[in-house]
Amino acid sequence: MAPGRTRSWWRSEFDDHPLCRDSEPPPREAYVRPDARNSKTRLYCKECLQETASRFLQLDEMREEAGQIEQARTLLQIKIFLFNLPSTLPYGEVTLDDNPPKRGWIESRTLTLLHHLRDCRYVNNSIKQQAIDELKLRHAKRVDDVERTPRAQRTHHTFRYAEPPPPPNFAAMPDYYAPIPSGTYSFPSSQPISIPILHPGPILRSGSVSRPPSPTPSSYSTTSTRSSSRVSIRSYGASDAHQYSSNLAWNEERQHSFERHIVRMTASCGFPLSWVDNPLVRNFFQEFIPHAKSPSRKVLSQRLLPAELDNIRSAAKRAAAGNEGTLQGDGWTGENNHHFLAFMVTVNEKLYTVELHDTTTERKTADNLRRKIEDTIQILKDEWNVSIVTVTTDSSGDGRKA
Repeated sequence: MAPGRTRSWWRSEFDDHPLCRDSEPPPREAYVRPDARNSKTRLYCKECLQETASRFLQLDEMREEAGQIEQARTLLQIKIFLFNLPSTLPYGEVTLDDNPPKRGWIESRTLTLLHHLRDCRYVNNSIKQQAIDELKLRHAKRVDDVERTPRAQRTHHTFRYAEPPPPPNFAAMPDYYAPIPSGTYSFPSSQPISIPILHPGPILRSGSVSRPPSPTPSSYSTTSTRSSSRVSIRSYGASDAHQYSSNLAWNEERQHSFERHIVRMTASCGFPLSWVDNPLVRNFFQEFIPHAKSPSRKVLSQRLLPAELDNIRSAAKRAAAGNEGTLQGDGWTGENNHHFLAFMVTVNEKLYTVELHDTTTERKTADNLRRKIEDTIQILKDEWNVSIVTVTTDSSGDGRKA
């Protein structure tokens, strides 16, 4: 932090990397992405760090008593170890109870810190309430800034028709492109044509309307200013949505279909799981789909996503069963600095994902890779009923040796 700069109250609830010094720049280990420009530093909630470090210290003491290690680590060494771990802690081998904290350090962004304080189970209620109030103030300020911006200055681009030349046989119509109500209108030198007119509600009616020929393509123009002369229809408002939805029988089948669409939208658009708890999203569902029960983040992550994954996996197994396939494996490092290893199988020219491993804390060796390949082949044989004829990997050292 720059000298003389006062920290916000929420920033004081987090600890810097143990190797940081007040009068010196943060060390390389303190940054989330050391090689990236404008990278943020790693921070740890004070309460979470104290709780987690105490558990690791207790575990070290138990291992020291059991003779598994020579000497337990100090509290400072454990804190440095925790800061150097990936942001999601690998608690599979170090759990001391059934409900350990699953988050480690977090990135030093204001909203990220406030959201953590709001959801952290170790901070006291007064801090939680302060975080909630601060988030509400920031949200209200963003909404107010948008509403204060004149609509004409907001970023949008629309198209409109250029004013057509008046027909030679009669005077120009001042409201030529105004909304047309249902009924029959006649213009000289034109033949009546029938076009649909949209009315509120689920019923579409038709009206016979006459108008001159459309302008030629050369008379079109592009502008970023809204114009009252562009073509428009009667607006379909929220009350019309209620009227329309009330005529549809909302049952368990439609609710199930709605939830499946929510899951697929989340995955396809890359939305965070918390998007379904956003107040604006909930207001949208309540306004336009009042009979739908919007899922919460907990329901989305713990019930809907696993169920949809099971459906997709079952469909893949049925499609691939009884065939020969080609197994391929590839690894990559994600934006969160986690290393992943995925195995896919190609059957009848279609690609299916079989296994995805988080290998961040594992050594990248040929033995580990070969063992995972053998396990995947066995899974395909026992659970998928697929016989593997070829295995393909990249040209890395462990891939060639495996």
